[in-house]
Amino acid sequence: MEATDTPNADALSAAEQEVLLGGIFEAIRYQLARGLTDEQVRKRVALQQQDALRRLGLNDESMVQLVRMVQLNQDQPALHIGAPPAELAAAERDMLHGGLWLGGGLLVTVGSLVMAAGGRFVMAWGAVIFGGIQFFRGLIRYRQHRAGSDE
Repeated sequence: MEATDTPNADALSAAEQEVLLGGIFEAIRYQLARGLTDEQVRKRVALQQQDALRRLGLNDESMVQLVRMVQLNQDQPALHIGAPPAELAAAERDMLHGGLWLGGGLLVTVGSLVMAAGGRFVMAWGAVIFGGIQFFRGLIRYRQHRAGSDE
């Protein structure tokens, strides 16, 4: 594989680059796990991932470096590129939004209770329950994701 002129490589977003590189890394890991030599791995991955390599502007020397990088990091947990960070971000977003609903509901309830001075007050139980459920759902997903990446 030769170096290519790719005006598209600069136009790719960081997320697109991460997804493309993630596919290349996974293909390299898979071929190495099958016991292939470095040369065989480079050739097979170059064939399988030729579009991704072209879009990223990677050449033969880049492939040599990528294979070495994967070999050096085989004992490390797999890089979470692509979907898992999106899942982590969604879990964090759920915790934030849930916490805001929960906090807002509690603030309205306590504020109206103080203002009522023993009279009628607003109990924002819907916001409290909804926010609590959304927050804890996000927390559980966040912890599951973190536990999966620590293995």
